[in-house]
Amino acid sequence: MEGQVKLALADYAEVTGSMPTGELNVAMDASDMLYPTADEAVSQAVEQHPLILSAAKTLEAEDEEVSAEWGTLMPTLDAEASALKRDKKEEIGGEVVDQRAIMRMNWSFSTGGGQLARIKEQKAERSEALARNAQA
Repeated sequence: MEGQVKLALADYAEVTGSMPTGELNVAMDASDMLYPTADEAVSQAVEQHPLILSAAKTLEAEDEEVSAEWGTLMPTLDAEASALKRDKKEEIGGEVVDQRAIMRMNWSFSTGGGQLARIKEQKAERSEALARNAQA
């Protein structure tokens, strides 16, 4: 016990540059703060540990990135509509009714396979995030 005290004092002096002053107390027994079983400790860690929570959020973000890259393969669809109705009683021709609608589909895909390569890259990053999640 005395050897442990001397070692602790030496460690303290190394870190702070001076010896502690005053009376030293024995640390309290922390066994009552431990979980009774390993299963309870693991389940609590899975629910609350920042590293595990961060890994899970990273995995969710990678899933969204993969979905977003798949979305680049889909066409975009734009639509515009306009209508005009004017009564020209004083002019020849009377009432004017004009209605127009235009729908435009744009499908921008690369012929070199760049989008598919980005999808594969996002899937690889998702796999890495899954591995980090499992490791955590």
